[in-house]
Amino acid sequence: MTPNSHCVAARVCVTLPGLLVAQGGGSEDSGSGGADGEDGSGGSDDPDGAGGSDGLENCPGTIVATWDVDGTSLASSSATYIASGSWGLTIVECKDDDATGVLAFGNIPLPVAVGTYILTSTLLHGAQTTAEPGAFYSVDDGTDGDTGYFTNTTESGELVITEVDTETMTLSGTFSFSAINDSGTKTVEVTGELTEVGFSL
Repeated sequence: MTPNSHCVAARVCVTLPGLLVAQGGGSEDSGSGGADGEDGSGGSDDPDGAGGSDGLENCPGTIVATWDVDGTSLASSSATYIASGSWGLTIVECKDDDATGVLAFGNIPLPVAVGTYILTSTLLHGAQTTAEPGAFYSVDDGTDGDTGYFTNTTESGELVITEVDTETMTLSGTFSFSAINDSGTKTVEVTGELTEVGFSL
């Protein structure tokens, strides 16, 4: 792993410029909640086995992101914010389905601001191809390793930041993008919402 790489879910790494500066879902959870779920406030584990069709029942704390991947609804109560020169988010779903889904955005220009960011960059495992904003969705079902789907100049979309609150240090917005796997054989459609995700200046 390079110094600028961030890894979650054991095998899912993406290079985002900078260092980890904030974790969690904003003021209500006091910035707790790492991406790996070790402190019980994030990740994909479901210690009580409650289960649930959309993952909301398995997310402790405040939900900071919900999204849909080709008809499958996912949610997370933990987001990792990374910034240095630009900013990004890594979000791990908490649905109890023996798979770990990771959603990430990178190369978003600083400062964090309301606006629409076109997602055309390919964020690769351990490599960054351009300085343009981009996104990926990755899923690891424990059998075939992780399968990553990446934006590029053909399969793209947008991240819309609709609110930035500098008092609570949270941001909210929506996103929608198409992404393709490494071999170019399958695409996914990802749409969702960010709600009071914590960030740092």
